[in-house]
Amino acid sequence: NFAIISLMLLVLVGCENYTTPSGPAMSIFAGVPREGVVVTSGPTDVNEPNEAGFESGEPMAKFPANIVYVRTQEQGYKSQTAKGEGWGAFSVVYTRDIEKDSDWQELGQMVNVAQIGPLSKLLVPAYLQSEKDLRQAAARLNSDMLLIYTLDTNFMDRDTSAGLTVITLGLGATINVRVTSTVSALLLDTRSGYVYGVVEETAMQEKNTAALTSKNAMDNMRLAVERQAFEQFINEFKLLWKNVSEEYAD
Repeated sequence: NFAIISLMLLVLVGCENYTTPSGPAMSIFAGVPREGVVVTSGPTDVNEPNEAGFESGEPMAKFPANIVYVRTQEQGYKSQTAKGEGWGAFSVVYTRDIEKDSDWQELGQMVNVAQIGPLSKLLVPAYLQSEKDLRQAAARLNSDMLLIYTLDTNFMDRDTSAGLTVITLGLGATINVRVTSTVSALLLDTRSGYVYGVVEETAMQEKNTAALTSKNAMDNMRLAVERQAFEQFINEFKLLWKNVSEEYAD
């Protein structure tokens, strides 16, 4: 009996639960339009002033272009390394947990890019209704284009194809966890909302929970998959930008 109780205590001590992070900013990325159209996130006031061509629906960016980027997630997004701020239709993540400075430096060296930088937290409203709120904030930075991206990371039990929100690690029942992450991005004209292009890249890894003995081990797997997807996104965005530059630059 003592041996059984000791074993049960060992199992309980050895087990740890990992809660998966929240999801992507689907209010922006659900039904992503094709290139060359205007993003419409809801009804607009036809009497609203159209200052400097804002909401004109035409490509208005000047080249070399100033680009501002921002990561969005669903409202209440939280992981072990970052959390979304703001409320409403989505939130904004300012922490750079998978991005590296070298990523943006690499994009900043592309032809017809004047500079690229993050959207300032000081300019973003607390209540977020649509991408227009982000474009208005980016316009205050005199940006020509706004790059909005989001991560959709899913945890699945490969054997049952069931989605996982809480994962038991360590000495618990062994399952095969498949982590899939997709980076989706829109390149928008800051003033008009015109869509210059769409990028979507996905990465995946699998591992048995018996090999994941802590929350940190599970989260490191998540970060590795998200980083892989983001690296693929950077490479694909460079190809997109080449086409955008050739088509729209004078």
